[in-house]
Order: sequence, then C-alpha cells, then structure tokens
Amino acid sequence: MKHRQAFSLTTLAVAAALAGCASTPTTPPEMRTVSIQRTAYGVPHISAPDLETLAYGVAYAHAEDNVCMTAQQLVTVRGERSRHFGGAPTGLLGRRMFPNEWVDFFIAGHMDDAALAASWGRASADTQAMVRGYVAGYNRYLQDKAADLPPACKGQPWVQPMTTAHYYRLTEVANVQAGIGALADAMLAAQPPKPTTGQAPTGAVQMADAVQALREAGLVDSPLGSNAWAFGTASTANGSGLLLGNPHFPWAGVNRFWQMHLTVPGRMDVMGAATGHSPVVQIGFNKDVAWSHTVSSGKRFTLHELKLVPGDPTSYLVDGQPEKMRSRTLQIAVRGGDGHLTNKPLTLWSTRWGPVVVMPRVGLNWTTTLAYALQDANSGNSRSIDTWLASASATSTMDLRKAMGNLGLPWVNTVAADRQGTAMYADLSVVPDVDESHIARCAPSPQAAALRGPAGLIVLDGSRSDCAWKRDPASAVPGLMPAGRMPVAIRSDWVQNSNDGFFYTNPQQSWSGISPMVGDDIVRRPRTRSSLIELPELVARGPVTPAAVQAQLFSNRNLMARAVLPDL
Repeated sequence: MKHRQAFSLTTLAVAAALAGCASTPTTPPEMRTVSIQRTAYGVPHISAPDLETLAYGVAYAHAEDNVCMTAQQLVTVRGERSRHFGGAPTGLLGRRMFPNEWVDFFIAGHMDDAALAASWGRASADTQAMVRGYVAGYNRYLQDKAADLPPACKGQPWVQPMTTAHYYRLTEVANVQAGIGALADAMLAAQPPKPTTGQAPTGAVQMADAVQALREAGLVDSPLGSNAWAFGTASTANGSGLLLGNPHFPWAGVNRFWQMHLTVPGRMDVMGAATGHSPVVQIGFNKDVAWSHTVSSGKRFTLHELKLVPGDPTSYLVDGQPEKMRSRTLQIAVRGGDGHLTNKPLTLWSTRWGPVVVMPRVGLNWTTTLAYALQDANSGNSRSIDTWLASASATSTMDLRKAMGNLGLPWVNTVAADRQGTAMYADLSVVPDVDESHIARCAPSPQAAALRGPAGLIVLDGSRSDCAWKRDPASAVPGLMPAGRMPVAIRSDWVQNSNDGFFYTNPQQSWSGISPMVGDDIVRRPRTRSSLIELPELVARGPVTPAAVQAQLFSNRNLMARAVLPDL
C-alpha cells in the first residue's frame, strides 16, 4: 500500500466515568491508546482495545480530514449561524439550504435537550461509550491542532469544543432530514390567521404545484438516490454472496461519505463508510457479510388535520374537547453588517401531534377552521449506532436482519449478501405504525386526502385520539411499524433496490400485508427499470463474478438511451 502513515494516540481526554460499564475495560483511560494508520488515498485504519477508545480515534481521524466542516455543523446545531455569519446567508440543514435565520429558529424550536438526553440515556452502554469517545476525540484534535487548523476555520471564534448535547443534536439533524427538517420553513411560517383575514379560500389544489413544492423540499423525486444489487448462491460463480453497493449522496457537507476501517481485536473488524459524524461504519463489509443502503420510499411522518374551535384558531378539538395549542417565543441573535448583534423573536406553535405547519402551495393552510400538525417518527431516534454496531460483527444476512430489528435505521433500505450465498433486501427503517385501514378510518377532508396520491402525503384526522399511531407490543418502539410487518426478502438468486418501493425487489418475490406507509407498487425511477432489465441479463450470461458486476456498473447504460437510440 502506498503512503502508509501510522501513529498511536493516547486517550488522555476520554471521560473517566467508566466504572460500572460492563462494555469497557478496567484499564484506566489515560493508559489506553488508539492506532490510526493512513494508507493509499488517505484511508484511515483505526484499531483500539474497546469501543470508547475506537470512537475517540474515529473522531480524531475524521477531524484531520473535516475539522472545519464539523466546526461549521456545530455552529448549526448550536443555533448560532446568524450570530456568526449573519441572518441572510444560507446554511445547510439536512439536505436543504435555508437562510441562517431559518436554520437557527428551527434548531431553537425543534431541539429538546432534555428529551434527547433521556432518549440517549436508554441506548446501550456501548452506544453511550462511543458517544463519549467521539466527543472526547474531536476535542482532543482541537486541543492538539488549535494553532494549525485549515485556513477556512483557523482562528475563528465559532470553532468551539463539542459536548454530548451537541452530539445528540448532530444525530437529530441527520435523522429528521426526511421529515420535519425538510419542512423547517413550513414549521416556522405557521402563524395564526389574523382576525381581519377570515378563512382563507379553499379552492382546489393545483396538484402539479403541490408536487413541485415537495420536490423542492426533497420529499418527492429526490435528486439523491442509490442503487444496490445482491446476488446469492444460485447466481454467483463461487456460490458465495456478492454485493454491489452504489450509494449516491452529496460530495459536500455532512452527508458526504467518509471511508474507514475499524478494528477492536476479538470483537470487530469492519470496513466501509459513514456520513456525518458516525463513530461506526454505516455501509460496509466484514469477512462474512456485506451490506449497502438505499434511501427508502417509506414515510417518516404523518400530518394531522386539526378542526379548530370556532372563534379561537389556536385551540383545536380532540374527541369533541378543546385543547389549547402551545406557543413558545424563540429568540436568536443576528449579526448585522456592522457586526452588531440584534435579538430577533419568532413564535412557534405546537400540538399533541407535533408542530403546526403551513404549506400554501400544497393546500395546507392555517385558517379559522383548519390547521395541520406534523408528527415525525425519527425525533429522538438514538438507536442507529446500536444497529450498525451489531451489523459490524454480523456473520450472516440473518444477523443483519436481527441487528436492524431495533428500528434504528432512520430512512434507508438494506441490501446485503453473505459468505453462505444468501442475498437479502430489507426495509426495517423507521415508519409510523399506520396501515391501510387506519388511513381509511382516519380520513381527513377530501382536499387533504387527495395529497396521498401524487404528493405522497398521508394526512390523518387529528380531531380523534383513536387516529394516533398504533402501539403494537411487538414493535421495538411503540408507535413504529414492527419489524414483523416490514418487507424482508431472503433469496438465493438476487435482490435489488434503486429507491423505489419494496414491491420490485425481485419479480418473483411475493408480498402481502405491507402498509402503504412503507411503499407501493409504482415504479417511478428509470434506475429501477434499468436494474430489472440488466440483472436478469447479467445472470443469463453465466455465473456472476465480481468482474462481471463491476463491468456492468461501469458500462454506463441508460434506460432512456436504450429506448430511444435504436430508432434515433
């Protein structure tokens, strides 16, 4: 390997409060070291005696490559972009760019540090150890390199240490980017109708405009997409499983993949990549199993239509009884052109279902009779590190399936293959437990119900308590779809996904009883159609090999070209 660089990092800054944690060794923190070796193209190979020290090394190595990006994202999750950069310039929130003021108000309104701490407090001892290690490792890097940071952040007052509360917020922003984070502007724009305004007109929604508004929010036909193919023993030349992972996420910002090789001797030896500030591999392989993720078509939230109390647009009815909306006045500091800071207020409104939202182009307005609230299933999700930790030491696709049973994956499918020759597709992501009968029983107004089709929005009747998400005792998380009612295909031939629903995983796979919240049988993407043509052709040419799959990937086939070019 070229350009091998190695060093050991003593974990001087790891928190000392380790007593009583069964997952941590008895060696004092200051005596443990993590080894970081850089090989060709700068890939870090990180080895440590335990998970906390491993995460310490991951954070340190990630900061070596991305310290200014992390420092900027910490400004975002502290809600201080306007304080440091002004209110009008834009910043990244999840997958959307918003003015800094909107980003800061969203953080101020959405983040509940006490609730996040309680949620993460229920995570495993391993996860909590890795969070401690990651925070300490990043702070150690700042301590070591304070005078030698890259020009983009050197000497900047906004480069500050990370806390565990900040880490929880980093993960929260990543998890809700397919839900309330994508609709931050809708949450912040929700204000009661003025008395002189009266009820807004309720004309027919222009569905094309509604779909375009959601497309701009990244909730319909997202430009981000991934492909994954897995072949089993019936298709491969050597009888073992074979995986093609072809993920597509941005090359800029915290959603960019970062490659790493992680080892805890006797426990874990896994290589792959992760986005953001993950202390674990999210897409990767070990000696027995390989897996990739694609963004799932499942729904991460529901909207709830509120019937308002006559004469009081900030009160709504539930089971015939009035409930008052909760209001909070948020304050952010905004830096002016002269450097002077000014406090700016905004009132946020919320309900038992979640924050009130308005989307005029989608036809969801706050009038004197109706309002809409959004309930995000990924809020407070602290389970994903445990999911990927278990995946790292899996020996089969069945182990992977078990690892994902905690419903920690926020918004992705999994496509995998193992040494034994088993291929698997699974959508075991976070989805509200709402089935077809629930949707029909809790139908809102006809205009809101019409959004289910082309716009893909599920709106429930918020005036009935029995329209809350089901709480199945079989679910690892009450209110979320249990793993037993989610789509999983275990096959010996092949499976695929290119961001359409589970229905076209393999034409020979049969499905029943899956909620429309998870996906449907509509093929929307040429990539899906292309995979369903190319995979049978690839298998028909003979036993599948890694070289054949690689050649297929880089052949640059295009479905539209295949359809048009012969006649052209």
